[in-house]
Amino acid sequence: MTVAVLRHMGSLIGIDQLPVTSPGDNEIINWEFGKELAKQPATFFHPMISKHLELNVTYSVLCTRLLHDFSRPGVSKAELVEQLVAALMMAELLTPLYRDFLGEWHEVARLQDDKKVFRDLLATQNYSFGASEDKAIALSAWSGQRVRGATPNWNFPRLMFGRSRRLFTTLVPIIKDFEFVRDYLIESKLGRKVAAVDPYLGVIVSHASWLFFAPRLTVNSIVLLSFIVPSWWTAAKEKKMGLWLGFLGQLQQRWFELGNDSLWMTSGLLNCFVLTGPLAPLGIYVTLSLFLFDVLWARLRARIEHNRLTGQQKVYDDMALEIGGEETKEWLELKSYREHFAQRVEFEDRRLFVTLVNTQTLMFGMCFAFPAFAASPLLPFLGALIVLTTTFMVNRHLQALGQLRPVDRVIALNDKSGKSIYETGLTLFRPSEPTEPPHDDRLREDDSIQMGKSDHRGLHHSKSAPGFLETKPLAKSDPVILPFTSNTAFV
Repeated sequence: MTVAVLRHMGSLIGIDQLPVTSPGDNEIINWEFGKELAKQPATFFHPMISKHLELNVTYSVLCTRLLHDFSRPGVSKAELVEQLVAALMMAELLTPLYRDFLGEWHEVARLQDDKKVFRDLLATQNYSFGASEDKAIALSAWSGQRVRGATPNWNFPRLMFGRSRRLFTTLVPIIKDFEFVRDYLIESKLGRKVAAVDPYLGVIVSHASWLFFAPRLTVNSIVLLSFIVPSWWTAAKEKKMGLWLGFLGQLQQRWFELGNDSLWMTSGLLNCFVLTGPLAPLGIYVTLSLFLFDVLWARLRARIEHNRLTGQQKVYDDMALEIGGEETKEWLELKSYREHFAQRVEFEDRRLFVTLVNTQTLMFGMCFAFPAFAASPLLPFLGALIVLTTTFMVNRHLQALGQLRPVDRVIALNDKSGKSIYETGLTLFRPSEPTEPPHDDRLREDDSIQMGKSDHRGLHHSKSAPGFLETKPLAKSDPVILPFTSNTAFV
């Protein structure tokens, strides 16, 4: 069993020791963990609600390590079974947490699919499972998670359209005095049509600046209110405590979107309906204030998320020191898991760092829109060019960065070839990429003392700033099963 991971999970949920069993050669193990969880009172899950983000990351990294170990030879079947058991235990623990206390049905559906994969694999290894009590979940096209996921996807074309229009608007005063441009572009039939349509495009862009944020803001607000309004005054003390903790748990993952959407929507409404006519020049100051808010909001988010992840990483480092650094099975398992966890931290740091660069560069470009710079047409154009270029380049970079996210979709283990996954193995990597576990130079010199205590620059993880780190990703694409790839360790 992945003892170290389960020890940490137990500490998060307030359990000293989780039940761990492994079947013998001819022994059948009846899986009872889910049934035992179902018997627990609601107060059993209350401490976990505030830790659900940490538990989710722990589960995600455990799945990444499981997929990685299935992809390479040299890993024993017993070790894979232990990881499957740990992953199933975490999935069964998270399911009632997201279903009964947080109402995250998208997560519940994913966890139920994962549990089915784990059970199917463990059923071939002397584990016996009763009939599943999970109910099928039908997610509507307008579910909250899908609305939240669609908002960033639609944000890029919205920004490109509005900022491209602004670029051309600032370009016209620069080129209008050139005879060729005036005769063949501005004064041409096409140019007159564009000039006639442009005011209507401006109205569309202005209204889109606040309408765009309404769906996600509405979804997040309804979710938070659902934990306070229904039966709040008539609920029992235990139920009321669960609702309050659920509210705080939802706020943990929605606070950034709520702050961002509410302020940008308010700004859009002001610019559309209040700051018009003689007050229109004040609109640029409101917009610039929002860009400054974006910078501060992104920095706050980066600091909170980075500290949460490195705080978890420090827990594993302290556990390694408690073990004493001996070459025991538990210590080696902890070292392997920590390497995968460190890679996840590095990926998240890269993503957060790009967000910080994006907001600060946009703020710099928008400074050229100050009315004081209007006397020189070149400066507003330069600012619009910086904003548009930054929007395009950051989006492209984030798309490429998304391909480097460590894979944790365990549905890849659902073998459809009719052969045992233990015999065929799993390929997560392109042929040119190594299939060895991620190496960390920090763990080579003195593992028992230095594991996780400082990085290659001598900075403590808990105080290091987000930045780009030179490490290879675990995977660049979603895992696929190749039944013709043999894994001799399982034959």
